[in-house]
Amino acid sequence: MISDVTIAPLTAPALSDDIASPGVVQAGTMVVLSGANNSVDVSTSFTWTRDGQTVVDSADVSGQGTDTLSITVNNETTGNYTLSATNPVGTGASAPVGVGVFPTISLGSVDFDGNGVVNISDLFAFINAFTANGN
Repeated sequence: MISDVTIAPLTAPALSDDIASPGVVQAGTMVVLSGANNSVDVSTSFTWTRDGQTVVDSADVSGQGTDTLSITVNNETTGNYTLSATNPVGTGASAPVGVGVFPTISLGSVDFDGNGVVNISDLFAFINAFTANGN
């Protein structure tokens, strides 16, 4: 005979309002977003969205369907991420979390003297060319 069985009522999922935002990071950085859930039960399902669109697992993003999303940050994975959790009682959603990437700046060729090596002589070659043009 079984006694002292306690059945806790199922509640609607509540997600943390403070999912840590990685902010703006260098391209190629791996970030992990995770939402704490107060209603962990087998019937809870999770959905991540980015800028309102459902996230699809790819080479750069994994964890759709879980409460933890791993993102390799690049121009295609930046945006505002939101986690929703649903169970038979209701749905809870996190506040949006921004993920951004620092812009890449290309200076073009810095081998200004054309010798195949970038060194201090390139700086002098640039200064000579710049001042020779009346600048």
